[in-house]
Amino acid sequence: MIGNTDTIAAVATARGQGALSIVRVSGTLTETIIRKCFETKADQFESHRAYHGYWKDPLTNKPIDEVLLLYFEPRRGFTGELSAEVICHGGTLVTDAVLKSILTAGARLARPGEFTFRAVMNGRIDLAQAESIHRLIGASSPRAVSVALRNLQGALSQEVAALIDKMTWVLANLEASIDFVSEDITPIDKNAIETALEYCLSKAKSLQRGFESHRLLDEGFRVVLAGRPNAGKSSLLNMIAGFERSIVTAIAGTTRDVIDVDLIVSGLRVKVVDTAGIRESQDLVERQGIQKAKEEIADANLIVYVVDAAAGFTLDEANEVRSLPSEKTVICFNKVDLLPKAFVGGEVLKAFGLESFRSVEVSALDKTGIAPIVKEIESTCVKASVGSEVEGAFSLRQMEALKGLQEALEKAKTLMNKNESPEFVSLELRVGLGLAKSILGQEVGDDVLDRVFKEFCIGK
Repeated sequence: MIGNTDTIAAVATARGQGALSIVRVSGTLTETIIRKCFETKADQFESHRAYHGYWKDPLTNKPIDEVLLLYFEPRRGFTGELSAEVICHGGTLVTDAVLKSILTAGARLARPGEFTFRAVMNGRIDLAQAESIHRLIGASSPRAVSVALRNLQGALSQEVAALIDKMTWVLANLEASIDFVSEDITPIDKNAIETALEYCLSKAKSLQRGFESHRLLDEGFRVVLAGRPNAGKSSLLNMIAGFERSIVTAIAGTTRDVIDVDLIVSGLRVKVVDTAGIRESQDLVERQGIQKAKEEIADANLIVYVVDAAAGFTLDEANEVRSLPSEKTVICFNKVDLLPKAFVGGEVLKAFGLESFRSVEVSALDKTGIAPIVKEIESTCVKASVGSEVEGAFSLRQMEALKGLQEALEKAKTLMNKNESPEFVSLELRVGLGLAKSILGQEVGDDVLDRVFKEFCIGK
């Protein structure tokens, strides 16, 4: 990453037609550029004030657009530098003209994530908060937005800072005991250090546990519709989606590829997947679809195994169901409208020794019975997302650091239990402390920074 010596500029809003666009500029030449390009009645600029005027080309002095300018003094704006944001009319031509005039007046085009990078370098935010900005922009559900915003506000940073503080206390006391060993002075007793180490280890594990829930918030929950051909999976997908997403015919094996639809359930992103019917087939395309179906089933958070109730529940289907994890599988008996009397799926499952599986009855044709299916999806999502509202790692980089931290703490604890020299315990603690600090960006190299910011968009 480039340092903070240049003045940078970029379009901060999405490209294309729109009512307004924002062009950012940050660096020591910001006010010089404003004076060259901005025609306004204001003589002096105050931080966090909006100024109205006309933006012009610094070479020709011709007006480009009527704009509002937001001005930020050093240490008071997002980057921590002297900066400004030009709010102009939207559209590619006007926006590009404003940006070009700023570059002509002395700025250079910002690299992806460079504004946020400067905010980190200038102490406005830490690295964990910077990562949460990227996550906030890419959030795919209201719950994901909530978690990202909380981390942007410093929730994870505060937890890690508390962990660093406790580890620093342990390290200080250990090294004090080393310094005073010749004087037979013990600054702190062993039990206190062991208790503090146990706390740090517990906290590191807790922060790791949040990663899986946070990952599910980002990637979404997968609900896979499985079962035999012509059981009504595609009809069920259309019923859940509320529109005709999948082709439905009376011909068995119509679906040969994975078809999905995205939904928001209880504030969570859910992908409902229709798969090829599982059966023995000589058709090469269908066999590939069946293989994909098996892969989707293995990755599912919830499996809805669809059965043609009118055709009857077969021994082959029972054996397939038996191979599925009961805790994340629900058996959906479809086409109950074709049966002459009330149908209870639970009794059928009991007859096959499958009492541990939940069941629902629906008619995709009559569009009845959808509520229990939605309830099952909702319940599974809520259970799977337990822990998503607590602080924890939300990037792979943070997770790797926490795993290394846990290993260092476990080694330190083992050394303490074996009454090894405090110097050895201290060495492991220093390794762990460096990893904890790397989460906040306190001890990282350019390679780590490049890794964090390479996926940011230009303008952020």
